[in-house]
Amino acid sequence: MNKRERTQITQVMRKNFISVILMMALALPMMAQQEVIKPSEISKAVGFDVSPPLRDIPVIPSGKRDRSWKEGVIKNKLDTPDMRDLPLPEATPEDYRNAQTTMGERDGELLQSFNGVGNLSYVLPPDTQGDVGPNHYMQMVNSSFAIWNKSGSIVYGPVDIKTLWNGFPGPWSGTNDGDPVVLYDEQADRWIASQFALPNYPNGPFYEMIAVSQTGDPTGSWYRYAFTFTNMPDYPKLGVWHDGYYLSVNSFTSGSLNYNGTGVAALDRAKMLVGDPTASMIFFTTSSGSDPYSFLPADCDGEPAPADSPALFGYIRDGNPDRLVLYKLIPDWTTPSNATFSQLVNLSPQTFSSNISGIPQKGTTVKLDELSNRMMYRLQYRNFGSYQTLVTNHTVNVSGHAGIRWYELRNTGSGWQIYQQGTYSPDDTYRWMGSVAMNSYGDIALGYSASSSLLFPTIRFTGRHASDPLGEMTFAEQDIVAGGGSQTSSWERWGDYSMMSVDPSADSVFWYTQEYYTSTSEMNWKTRIGSFTFGVPMSATATASPNEVCAGEPVQLNSEVSGGSGSYTYSWTSVPPSFTSDLPNPIVNPSVTTRYDLTVTSGGSTANATVTVTVNPSPTIAVSNDMNACQGSVVRVVANATDNSSLLWTTQGDGTFLDPTDSRADYTPGPQDILAGSVTLTATALSAFGCPQDEDSMVLSIIPYPVAEAGTTVETCGNEPAQLSGVATGSSSVLWTTAGDGIFNNNTIPNATYTPGPADLLAGSINLTFTAYGNAPCADTSDYMTVSIVSSATMEAGPDITICAGEPALPVAAGTSYSTIMWTSSGDGVFSNASSLSPSYSPGSGDISAGYVTLSISASGIGSCPGVTDQLQVNINPLPMASAGNDTTICKTSSIIIKGNVTNAGSYLWSTSGNGTFLDATSLVTTYLPGTQDTINGSVILSLTATSPFDCGEIADPKEILFAACLGMESFENASIKILPNPTTGKFSVEIDGLPDNLVLSLSVSDARGNQVVSGQYRSNGSEFKTILDLSSRKKGIYLLRVSAGSEMTTAKIILR
Repeated sequence: MNKRERTQITQVMRKNFISVILMMALALPMMAQQEVIKPSEISKAVGFDVSPPLRDIPVIPSGKRDRSWKEGVIKNKLDTPDMRDLPLPEATPEDYRNAQTTMGERDGELLQSFNGVGNLSYVLPPDTQGDVGPNHYMQMVNSSFAIWNKSGSIVYGPVDIKTLWNGFPGPWSGTNDGDPVVLYDEQADRWIASQFALPNYPNGPFYEMIAVSQTGDPTGSWYRYAFTFTNMPDYPKLGVWHDGYYLSVNSFTSGSLNYNGTGVAALDRAKMLVGDPTASMIFFTTSSGSDPYSFLPADCDGEPAPADSPALFGYIRDGNPDRLVLYKLIPDWTTPSNATFSQLVNLSPQTFSSNISGIPQKGTTVKLDELSNRMMYRLQYRNFGSYQTLVTNHTVNVSGHAGIRWYELRNTGSGWQIYQQGTYSPDDTYRWMGSVAMNSYGDIALGYSASSSLLFPTIRFTGRHASDPLGEMTFAEQDIVAGGGSQTSSWERWGDYSMMSVDPSADSVFWYTQEYYTSTSEMNWKTRIGSFTFGVPMSATATASPNEVCAGEPVQLNSEVSGGSGSYTYSWTSVPPSFTSDLPNPIVNPSVTTRYDLTVTSGGSTANATVTVTVNPSPTIAVSNDMNACQGSVVRVVANATDNSSLLWTTQGDGTFLDPTDSRADYTPGPQDILAGSVTLTATALSAFGCPQDEDSMVLSIIPYPVAEAGTTVETCGNEPAQLSGVATGSSSVLWTTAGDGIFNNNTIPNATYTPGPADLLAGSINLTFTAYGNAPCADTSDYMTVSIVSSATMEAGPDITICAGEPALPVAAGTSYSTIMWTSSGDGVFSNASSLSPSYSPGSGDISAGYVTLSISASGIGSCPGVTDQLQVNINPLPMASAGNDTTICKTSSIIIKGNVTNAGSYLWSTSGNGTFLDATSLVTTYLPGTQDTINGSVILSLTATSPFDCGEIADPKEILFAACLGMESFENASIKILPNPTTGKFSVEIDGLPDNLVLSLSVSDARGNQVVSGQYRSNGSEFKTILDLSSRKKGIYLLRVSAGSEMTTAKIILR
């Protein structure tokens, strides 16, 4: 049996457990995602050295490698098949309702397209990776690497990746186990290269090898580090951040290689950049469930994130609901145990489906792995100052074929949000395995593989400008290289990733690398490296000559434009909106200071500019509104003048100004002003620019003083209204106010009533203020009086109470201003202390039967104040009950249908003392399949546990199953039963070998509740028996096949999908 066959059999066996695993996955608590995770491992590098210059290291040529174990390295979580083998929701029109189904009309410019490293080691997949620096492009694949200059000429390699670690002693020596990553650290002008080493596979320890170049020249010397992992760190991905290098892995248990959760790590970048051998790693492991799964670290291009910004990790999840989740990692290099990893935000993208049945290719029936259950590398970060961005992508189902969902996330200071998202699928071609990046202009480039039954896998790219409509790739799709063949290997792996990067020395240029085939073969893949640009964004400036004039003078507006296609359309508007023009350099005559806005269009690009023309107006002046002044007061009058050199106040009366040239002048009315009752004051403004002067006048009226009397003290009981009696003269209005919290029936009349508030009652008295408002600007006059209060009784029984039957109710009441209290009940229970605020009440049988009882508390008032009563309700929840049924005796080889009964239960579950299994442990009626230990013991205890829905505990009821030694099992002693296929979608064959000739057989199929759905009798032919059964019309689930001959019987489980 070859490896492929063994793998297929293993997958079939594992799929038998899918239903159980789904129930376990659904039961995982969502709140676990919110926890703050602490480090699971803190370690220093276990190996370090400084390499000779790469160009001087003895070269290890690339050669054929045995990496057959690499298939399936994306391990099976919970020891089940890969998550893509779990049932996913079928794609619905809602999942691709907003997909982009049309091609952009603009073309990008392909600058470079040259071959990268090919399959020199004869492995699958290539794990294509590469990045660009100021002078070099470095690419790493399984299991080789090479370096080019940016003209496409190779300067080093290709060589075996082991060359980079040649001469680095340790248990990793001589390993070349794949999953390489190479990044250019733009902030430090360094290169980072990594891959894992598995010298003891499948056992640990495992190693992640990380090299950091000493300079920006990748052919120079490197600091080489080895970090150890207890569990296998598969699918490693690196990201650059200002305070560390960050790593994500999918972790698999040493030895068994069972999925052990998604892991993330922080590496001490500061020490690694200077070659400090004590550089440490802080490692975190998440839950081994399916969520979160396969993190990507954020990788920074351009300006670093703010100093206080934590490192970011992200993943996507196809579920209900679909989500895009960001986590934050806060390292502590001084005290690493204080480091934390926790969820930052859970975002809701447009719905999508990852359910894709492979990628078709031209000329073959072999489909490629779509790898749609995770983000595709990278999660790229940029800091634009006023906001930060993240861009990423993953593969989705678009009306039956694969498309690429891409995102731009933004943080403008109030947290991360989805700024824009799109699903790129302009036709029925399958597009997958993408990588996306944004340059400093905000332009986005998306590279990917494209394939169909009519198209060999091809490398393509598309993109958009920052100013384009959100959610759209506006540039036409272009080939970096057209595929010339398909991959026919049965391993089906493609990718597993590709890389889009931005040229740090030419920010409008993107670089992309991906795999392809020049001719159809099993695994003779090639890689391609391409660079392209969408052009430098168009810019415009606007000027005015002159930019400062008097009203009505002409101004020449001028425009200057760069970038774009060279053919421009102009549009001028103004604020205020009084002007439009389509000329590049129009003349204007503004009457007020005006901003002129210019929009220039060239092809699909636009640029904006503004210029402001200042207009000097004639002087203006505005004085205070007419005013009232109290007799004998000094009045401040105000003049607001603009564009003036000076101003002067004058009067028509006999009063005087303290300074008549002050814009805020003080005026004292004279005797004639007071006798007349008013006077006119005038302010004159002189122009600062030689314009005509302006003047404005106001009337000052002289008003008498107000008087207020509040009256004597008034008494009231509780919150009864108190009658007030105020008197006011010479006022425009009156107002009662309180120092407490009571209310007036009308506080603007002298004889108002006042109702005390709670704070007033607590204080026992309150002072009220009676204010007479003078006619402006006369000051207000106030007087005071007291309301004396005798407090009324209050009582609160407390909130309603819910208890379980058999528990006492413990109400807690609160009240004020009472003399005595007493509790009473509407039912037949008893109080332990009915005159206490917090008694204990034991419900009677009638209360329990009714399910509730009302408790009342009465409080008598103090003095003449009346008493009060309040009540609450005690809700009594019943206890759960369970019955597993009577003890039973069955044959050792038999299964048994068990029927239980529960009451007052929110959930129930069967359990066994043995090693048998239930078809459905959560069903009252189910089938129990005894285990071998059950029959050896001769009996087994089955228990039915009922759990209260009201948090009233649980109760279990057992029953005993005894096993009798039934006669006759010889006919099946040497027989073997095969069910093919299993799981099945309907039809399946039953094949039995090793039977006596002409044996009469009875076959039946029952569902999980024991209902028989198929039955019949058959006869063996020689020592063999074969028949076809059909469950196509039945519901999906688990069924039980029984085969009997006389008193003999055997069983098998069938999974219907």
